[in-house]
Amino acid sequence: MSTGPVSTGPVSTGSVSMVPGRMLGRVFALLRWVEDAILVGVLGTMILLGAAQILMRNVLGEGLAWGDPLLRVLVLWAALVGAMVAARSDAHIRIDVLHQFLPARVKPWVDAVLRLATAAISFTLAWVSGRFV
Repeated sequence: MSTGPVSTGPVSTGSVSMVPGRMLGRVFALLRWVEDAILVGVLGTMILLGAAQILMRNVLGEGLAWGDPLLRVLVLWAALVGAMVAARSDAHIRIDVLHQFLPARVKPWVDAVLRLATAAISFTLAWVSGRFV
């Protein structure tokens, strides 16, 4: 018994044709790329600035006055963005002894609560760091 045709094809929104799942996947892929780019940029800046400070102090006798404070702030941002990337890929450090003994039907709920807690802590640290800067 059929109620009519069911369309599983692309959804047309005026002149734009897209599949909702694909669009969301592309948005998440873009966000992952942005997170990775920020982390690479922060780490690269830290390496270049640290090396420049060492060379300038050894060759010129003094470094950049703003170099060390900027490096301290960049270390904080590298930790925050790194934690965000680690949480995204589920590669952060966690103690999962209790998790191994939980029933299978409870594990997804515990994981959801832990992910929300991780997101809340990361957001709080990023907000406080933003105010610090």
